[in-house]
Order: sequence, then structure tokens, then C-alpha cells
Amino acid sequence: MADFTIMNSSKEENLYKYLSALDIMRPDGLRPDYDTYFMYLAELVASRTNCIKRKVGCVLVKDSRVIATGYNGTAKGLKNCNDGNCKECSQGESGGKSSTCLCLHAEENALLEVGRENK
Repeated sequence: MADFTIMNSSKEENLYKYLSALDIMRPDGLRPDYDTYFMYLAELVASRTNCIKRKVGCVLVKDSRVIATGYNGTAKGLKNCNDGNCKECSQGESGGKSSTCLCLHAEENALLEVGRENK
């Protein structure tokens, strides 16, 4: 799962040339910029969804700090979509209408999470 592999099957000087060409010490090589970082977080958050049809994540950011995250899924207190609660989703891609899915949008859940924190 590495971004690149370093193999030293030659002379030491060739290794140093190879490492220099990789330029791994550049700022974006060691540390992603904020946009990339937040998009990675959104992808990770999306993996928590309980909606069968859509895997969506949302990250709310203020002043380069994460203030809330959300993923699409059923509202708190309801049986999860992937546990059979949403008949529209459980009918598969060909059946059901996404407009009647019981799941909340990732953005809605993130905003609800911010609201809970500010009580």
C-alpha cells in the first residue's frame, strides 16, 4: 500500500541519485496540503455509512480545523438501512427509488453533529 518502493540493487551512488529524483523531501511529498488531507478524511468517513446504495462522507472545516464529520445513513434511533430498514435500498440498484431512501445525507449528519456539540 506504499506510494512508492525503494530498491537498492545497484551501487550506493545510484541509490542516492534515485532518492534525489524522487524529491521526497518536498513539502507535499511528506505532508499533504489541507484540501488533500480533508478529502482523504471524507473518504474515510464515507466508509462508516450504513446506506446500501451510497457511500458518502462529509467533513466540515473551519479555519483549517475539522469541526464535524458525517456520513449518509439513517437518523439516530432508527434501524440502520443495511439492517433492512430501508426497503428502497434493500431492493438493490434496479429496484426502489433513491428519492424515498430513509438515509440522511452526509452533509445533514455533519450539521446535526455540529448542533449537538453547541448545545
